[in-house]
Amino acid sequence: MDTYGSIGDASPKQPTKSPSTLTIEESLEKAGFGFWHILALVSISVLVSSFYTKLEEVNILGQKLLCIWDLQGYEEAFLTSSFFAGAIFGAMIWGKFSDVYGRKLSLELSGLIGAISSIFSAFSENYMQLSLARFFMGFGVGGFHVCATYATEIVSCQHRAKACLFIFVANCFGSAFGALLALLTIENFESGWRDYVLWSTSILVIGLVLVVLFCPESPRYLLYSGRKDQALEVVQHLNKDENTETNSLETVEISHRGSFTELFASKSSTRNIMTLSFIYFGFRFLKLVINLIFFEDLQNPKASMCGVFVETYDSYEEKCASFNKQDYIYNLLFSLSYLLAALVSVIMADIFGRKMTLAIVTGLASVSLVAFYFCMPNGLLTFFAIISRGLVNTGIMVISLFINECFPTYLRSVASGFAECFSQIGYTVAPLLAQYVSKLNYPLAVTCFIIISVLCFGLILTVRQETKDIELDTKTPHSKDSAPRKNSAEK
Repeated sequence: MDTYGSIGDASPKQPTKSPSTLTIEESLEKAGFGFWHILALVSISVLVSSFYTKLEEVNILGQKLLCIWDLQGYEEAFLTSSFFAGAIFGAMIWGKFSDVYGRKLSLELSGLIGAISSIFSAFSENYMQLSLARFFMGFGVGGFHVCATYATEIVSCQHRAKACLFIFVANCFGSAFGALLALLTIENFESGWRDYVLWSTSILVIGLVLVVLFCPESPRYLLYSGRKDQALEVVQHLNKDENTETNSLETVEISHRGSFTELFASKSSTRNIMTLSFIYFGFRFLKLVINLIFFEDLQNPKASMCGVFVETYDSYEEKCASFNKQDYIYNLLFSLSYLLAALVSVIMADIFGRKMTLAIVTGLASVSLVAFYFCMPNGLLTFFAIISRGLVNTGIMVISLFINECFPTYLRSVASGFAECFSQIGYTVAPLLAQYVSKLNYPLAVTCFIIISVLCFGLILTVRQETKDIELDTKTPHSKDSAPRKNSAEK
C-alpha cells in the first residue's frame, strides 16, 4: 500500500550508502533521546503553549467584551472568528514557507508577528481595531503547527510519540496559564482585560527567545534541502558521543520542496490529504464548540437551575451575565483536560496505533457530548466538559502526529500546513454555532455538534494507512511495491 500516494518525479533519489555513511533515520536512532533533544522540545513547547494561552484569551474575552462594548451576538462571534480566520492564512503560508526556508526561521518569524499583534490588541479601543489585531495575531501563531513537524523530525521513529508528548503537555500548561491569568486579572483591575492580554503575551515572547537560542534547524529539512554537512552537524550536536564515528549522511536529492500541487498529484494522495484534513476540521470544530458552550453554560442560569434540559436564554441580562470567581476556578479545572489528553494520546497511539486511537476517542466523544443537553450543577458540568474536551483533544493530538508521519520530509510541512489551514475553518465557524445559534436555540446548537462528531467518526473508518513504528521517508512515492521499514528495534 502506498503511504503517500503517487506524487511524481520529486521523490528522493537515494544512492547505495557506503559503510561509513548512515541514513538520516539511522543517525537519529544512534543519537537516541538526550539532553539536547529535550532542550529543543521544551523550547518549541513553550511556543506551542502560548497558542493555547491565546486561545483561552479569545474564548474568555468574548463574553466580557460583549458587555463592555455593548456588542451584538454576531459581533461577539466575529471577534472570536477573526483570530481563527487569520490562523487559516497563517497555517497555509507558514507551512509552505517552512518547507522552502526551514522550520526554525518559520517559527521565529511567525512568533514575532504573533507577539507584536498581540501587544497591539491590548490597546484596541473598539470592536474593529481588536478584530484586525486578532486577525494578524492568528496569522502569526497559525504557523505554530510547524512545531509538531519539527518534533517528529529531530528524533527517530521510536521516539516520535514521546517527542510530541512535550507539545501535548504544553497544551495543558498554556490553557491552564490562560485560565489562571483570567482568574487573577480580568475582574480584579479596572483595565483587567487589557492586563490579561499583555500578561498572556509574555509566554509567547519567552517561547520565541528559547527557540532562537536553543533550537537547531531540523536535520531532515537540512538534508532534503541539500545541506548534508549541516544536517550531520545537527545530528552530532544532538548526541556527540554516539555520532562521532558517523562520517557522512546518505545523500538525498529532490527537484523541489513544498509544492501544494504535489499533495493532489494522484487520487490516492488527494484522498489521503483531504480525508485527514476533514477529520482535523471536525476535531478543531468540536474542541472550540465544547469550550464556548461550556462558558455559555457557566453564565446561563438556565443551565444549572432548571428542569431536565438546558433552556435557551430569554433576555439580554442573561446573555450578559459575567463570570464569578467560582466560574474562573471551574475554567481552570477545565484546562486540565489537555493533560488528560496528552497522557492518553501517547499511550493509546503507541499501543493501538494512530487510526484505532482516533476511532475510539471519537466514538466516546460522540456519546459524551449528549450530556450538554441536560441541566446540571456547574461542578458536574465541568466534569463532563473535561471528559468531552479531553477525548477531542486526544483526537487532535493524534491526528497532528499522524499527518506529520504520513508525508515525506519535502512535503511534510506543507501537508501539515494545508491540514492545519483546513482545520482552522472549524475554529472559525464554531463561534457562530456556540456563541450565536446557542443564544437563539440551544438544543439545536448541541444537536449540530453531535452530528459533526458522528460524521468525523465515519471518516476515520475510511482511513487506510497506519504509521505506528514506520520510519519517516523510507517509502517514496515510486516505491509502491516496497514495504515500509520498521525501526531496527522492531526488526
